[in-house]
Amino acid sequence: MKKIALLFAGQGAQSVGMGRDVAEQFPGAAELFQQGDEILERKLSQIAWNGPIDELTKTSNCQPALFVHGLACLSVLRELAGDFPIGGAAGLSLGEMTAHAAAGTFDFASGLKLVQRRGELMDEACAATNGAMAAMIGVDENVVRQLAADEDVDIANINAPGQIVISGELAKVEAAVGVAREYGIRRATLLNVAGAYHSRLMESAYQRLGAALQHVTVQPPRFPVISNVTGEEAGTPIEIRRTLQDQVTGTARWMDCVERLAALGCDFFVELGPGGVLAGLKIRPARIHPEMALESATSISPPASSRGRSLAQRGAEYFGMSGSAEFMTAAILFTLMIVIMLANMMQSRFDTDESQHMHVIWAWARGFIQYRDVFDNHMPLFQIMFAPIFGLIGDRPTILYWMRFILLPLYFVAAWCTYRIGELLFSRRAGLWAVILTGLYPKYHFISFEFRTDNLWAPLWLLCVATLLSGALAVPRALIAGLLLGFCFGVSMKTILLLLTLVVSAVIALFLVGRKQLGQSWPHLARCTAAFIGAAASVPGAIAVAFAVAGLWRDFRYYNFDHNLLPQLALRNHPPWWIIIFPITFPLVIYAARRIVHAVPDSVTAFRRVFIFLICGLYVPALHSFWNLRSRQDYLPFYPLAFTLLSGALLIVSSYLAKHDLHVSHYLRRVPLPAFVALIDFSFVIVTHPFWINGAQIETSLLRGVLRLTDPGGYVLDCKGETIFRQRCFWPVTESIMLARLKRGLVADNAAERAVETQTCVAVMKGRMPPTAKKFIWKNYIPVGDDLKVAGRFLKPSATDGRRMEFEVVIPAPYKIIAREGPVRGMLDGTPYDGARFLAPGGHTFVQTSSRTQLAFLWAQAVDRDFLPEKYSRPQP
Repeated sequence: MKKIALLFAGQGAQSVGMGRDVAEQFPGAAELFQQGDEILERKLSQIAWNGPIDELTKTSNCQPALFVHGLACLSVLRELAGDFPIGGAAGLSLGEMTAHAAAGTFDFASGLKLVQRRGELMDEACAATNGAMAAMIGVDENVVRQLAADEDVDIANINAPGQIVISGELAKVEAAVGVAREYGIRRATLLNVAGAYHSRLMESAYQRLGAALQHVTVQPPRFPVISNVTGEEAGTPIEIRRTLQDQVTGTARWMDCVERLAALGCDFFVELGPGGVLAGLKIRPARIHPEMALESATSISPPASSRGRSLAQRGAEYFGMSGSAEFMTAAILFTLMIVIMLANMMQSRFDTDESQHMHVIWAWARGFIQYRDVFDNHMPLFQIMFAPIFGLIGDRPTILYWMRFILLPLYFVAAWCTYRIGELLFSRRAGLWAVILTGLYPKYHFISFEFRTDNLWAPLWLLCVATLLSGALAVPRALIAGLLLGFCFGVSMKTILLLLTLVVSAVIALFLVGRKQLGQSWPHLARCTAAFIGAAASVPGAIAVAFAVAGLWRDFRYYNFDHNLLPQLALRNHPPWWIIIFPITFPLVIYAARRIVHAVPDSVTAFRRVFIFLICGLYVPALHSFWNLRSRQDYLPFYPLAFTLLSGALLIVSSYLAKHDLHVSHYLRRVPLPAFVALIDFSFVIVTHPFWINGAQIETSLLRGVLRLTDPGGYVLDCKGETIFRQRCFWPVTESIMLARLKRGLVADNAAERAVETQTCVAVMKGRMPPTAKKFIWKNYIPVGDDLKVAGRFLKPSATDGRRMEFEVVIPAPYKIIAREGPVRGMLDGTPYDGARFLAPGGHTFVQTSSRTQLAFLWAQAVDRDFLPEKYSRPQP
């Protein structure tokens, strides 16, 4: 038995009188038209049956009329044919919603109201923009894609082989029609439509339809319904809502829809709509079946297979690229970006910040409390999150490798956010190139895989921005975005600058674009702002309350606020005159923002672009003017947003240059400018940091040595916690702010006293140390390799007796007297030396009875575990 596919017509198929015949002959059809009139509270049936055509052609009338007409035809078909097997359904543009109603995705009343709303929103978008559409006949799809990319228009419909429709701003569509013959297009014709459907100019309708879809009850369809934008089934409520929304601005891939129905086994296609429009697309020569016809319902035989289309062609189509060459270039560069990132993740030297964060995480996992038991001047969310993971892994010298890889999913979260923001601002094409440009930019590349708080902070920030831009502003969206920003606060108080930049940028963008143009009221904006700010405050507020309840409010406040607010910090890197940077750049940024608004006809897209531009244009000057201590990681929230703008700009320039007869035009028609910029960045990444040089093994060797040399519970003297697995005897972490406080006498420089008090026999000096601590280490510790220094000194013979050596012990501990050549014999403090002996602080005397040279006293545990001075070779037995 044949499997039937139902096809429903879209806008453009309407004609005056449609549906009158079936309504007069079949009561079920007449009842549907009557219900439609009652639901919409107007005589829609009279407009469909009697016109005039100008009234029927209005989107707000045409779409609901076609919806009712298609379902009326289906009811008649069921009445005549009884129960027949339906293998699937599809509809062109609006027809997809009719197909869903036929499949029971939503009921008739809900579907009709939704279609009515869709028509109204598209009418409003048409009125707000100056758009047009044009049909390109007799040409390969890749050629039209190249033309669309060059002229900055969108592919609206892929109806059949050699029949593709473009959509966009009127001037650009007209320009595309004018140069079509130069691309080998046989015929290019402007269509008589009210606007640029299935293009970025429908963005305002896209946003508001998404909100409307959330209020409609959606059920899984009773039979497969093929989505226009994917060419695949949309089966879950989430997929259905997303694809129906995406269809407003996305490409309607009708050819793929029919091919998919054929792949599902459908061998009898019935068109339910006026005029036989879908049959006329001639995907393959249509066979008309009068016995199945209802008015002009027709059957279309299955299409030819699409197996001949390569993956590159499909990828180029999905991302709206100029052709297979651009897609393959982007795919290769993206692959290289991932490969080189993974290689550098394994080989790049670990930053001292990574060890510092890891030490605090170790402390949480071992029952210590941040701020009270270990020094840290960061908010605690990052460390608390990773403490359980560390507990599962345990003390391993490779712990930093583990943590870099565990943090890797956040790298892809940031990449997805970059893509999504680029897609919302420009196109999927721009989003993909923004990901590649960001990932290969050296200053971003070498920070983005490190295990640091900023690589949780930046993705959370990007998620917040992407959430705000991804749909119509509503209280639930504001709450989610605010909560994400709240988690940013839980990671770093630097989020204060991000919040101020975001709020100021949103306010300026609102005034530049116009509140009314965006369809926002003051009360609604006030509610959303309150929800956003309240949610953003909830996370740091909850953390602060938790520490206060634990009796640690004073410590929490000091290390997150008081400690970090140090006047006149780093004057060399932040001279006072930098305060004028922001006032100078501010008017320039506003002027550029106004130009962006005037250049973009769609208000929603204009708001998005100017909002992101303002964030970038205000954040960096504010960082230079008001932030005392800047670091390379402070720019992580900035780079992805900046590259979304750069990607869009480069694609526009690339299309402009490709249209002219220049030496580079031929290349730019195949591969756009972002590819060349990305290739340059990739070269810099390779040349400046050769990935075949292993710098990470230095820290791994240090940790391996610490674990072998020391016991749990022992103390070490280091700079920032780079030994990770042991308690630090010296409380301060010697980074820039703390070094300034030590220099000014605001914090006690008591490293030496603490080392003696805690009997700390191991020191590591990989970073900056206060001068007194540095001098203490050089005087009282001996290097034993792997950046480790162990308590002890080399012994110097007396000037009067070469066998007599007087020395002073500062750190009380068991020591051994050793020599380069082997075992040492003699008298230690008047008694025979026979091995390790505990030496108290003070003066001691050793009289050698053997003939060894270059003697030293060294912490006995280090000698027992084969840690000897670097100056020595291993002693002979």
